[in-house]
Amino acid sequence: MKFAPMVLFALVPLLFSACGDEGGSGGSGGGAAAAHPCADGKFLDERDGTTYKCVAVQEGFWMAENLNFETKGSGCYGDSAANCDAYGRLYTWSAATSCDGAVAPCDASGNARGACPAGWHLPSREELVALAVEFGGEDWAGSILKSEEGWDNDGGGADYHGFTALPAGYFDGAEPVKKGAGTAFWSATESSGNADKAYGLRMSAADDKTPVAAFDKFSKLSVRCVQD
Repeated sequence: MKFAPMVLFALVPLLFSACGDEGGSGGSGGGAAAAHPCADGKFLDERDGTTYKCVAVQEGFWMAENLNFETKGSGCYGDSAANCDAYGRLYTWSAATSCDGAVAPCDASGNARGACPAGWHLPSREELVALAVEFGGEDWAGSILKSEEGWDNDGGGADYHGFTALPAGYFDGAEPVKKGAGTAFWSATESSGNADKAYGLRMSAADDKTPVAAFDKFSKLSVRCVQD
C-alpha cells in the first residue's frame, strides 16, 4: 500500500466525513441530517432492492460502492455473476448514460441520470476532476480513494474516506485490464475532440494517480453515481 504522508496529514480534517456520521458540527442539526437519504450512510435503489453505501464529498454525496443495476450493454467481468456481486457491473458508455434513450437521455450540459437510481446521476468530467482534487490531486488521490485490499502487488490505498474504490478490472476499448490491476469510472461527458470517446477516471495498482482520460465509448467501465 502506497500513499503520501503529507497529503494525508493535510486531509485529516476532511476524513471520516461519511454520510453516516452522527452529530456533525453540533447537536442542533441532527433532525435535518436524519432526513437526508444518505443520513445513515446508505440508500435503497427501489428499482431492484439493492442497498448501496454512500459517502459525503465536499457538499455532495457519492456512492461508495459500484453500481450493480442490470441494463442493456452492461455485464459482469469474466461473465461471472460473483464478480458483479463483489464489484458491480461494467457498462459501455451508452449503457451508463442511457444516451440511447433506454432510461433517461443526456442533456446538452452532459448531465445524465443514465443507469443511476432516481435522484442520482452519472458524474460529469468536472465532478470526477473535483473528486481527485479534493483528495490530493491527480498524482495522489488514489492513495485515499482506493480500497486497502484486493489490489495487485500491494497497490491499494488507505481508504481513509470510505470511498473504497475496488480493483474491479475493466475493458479499455477491447483491451482488458484484469481484476486486481485497476478500475475506471465513467463520466457523462463526451470528449470534446472525438465524438467516439467519453471521459472516465482510472486507477491502477501500479501508482496512486487518478487521471481523467478519454475512453472509447464501447469500453466497459464501472459506475459511481452522484446525488442530484
